[in-house]
Amino acid sequence: MKCSKLLDIGGSIVTVDAMGCQTDIAQKILDGGGDYVLALKGNQKGSLDSVKYLFDWELKNGFDGVSHTETLSVEKGHGRIETRKVYSIGGLDNVEGLEVGKWPGLSSLTMVESVREINGSSTSERRYYISSLEANAKIIGDSVRSHWGIENSLHWVMDVTFHEDYARNRKDNSASNMSAMRHFALNLIKQEKNTKGSIKGKRKRAGWNDNYLLNLIGWG
Repeated sequence: MKCSKLLDIGGSIVTVDAMGCQTDIAQKILDGGGDYVLALKGNQKGSLDSVKYLFDWELKNGFDGVSHTETLSVEKGHGRIETRKVYSIGGLDNVEGLEVGKWPGLSSLTMVESVREINGSSTSERRYYISSLEANAKIIGDSVRSHWGIENSLHWVMDVTFHEDYARNRKDNSASNMSAMRHFALNLIKQEKNTKGSIKGKRKRAGWNDNYLLNLIGWG
């Protein structure tokens, strides 16, 4: 995945799920006056394994002597119960295998554990993050939750309006190319403010009305 383009950060907290170029992303965010929360992915196997091992060890030993914070939240609704535990560790000078020095401004590690119960069935997931923020489980947990809310909302739009989950593009780069085109189309539709209606309705209108389509892409 290419590095995200980060502009006008202005002291905000930026949560990024990108799998590549993360050290460059971290530096750009710091240069812009912001703080980063970066998800550790499978392509950073050494760092991810080290952080997993660290949290497994500290959970087993009750974070004895370790600078850390933690939060617990429970949400209920629509027959679903979600329990989220967030643990954040500071003091990272001697975390073996993490290569602390390669991450600019790195100050904390965070694990988010989510347990979902739906109709008597339970699933759990753990995700791991590195951050330039101090070890504040509430602030980092809220940042991660906000990011996932945006991602889930976007996924819902792409699935319901563009039927992305049903796409069968698999050859070469066709899947990523088509995904980029759908996002491009979504952005064009969102920018069109002269016509009332839903994103789905505007998309249909663009297919039916050539003049409206040309107006959407700026040729009208």
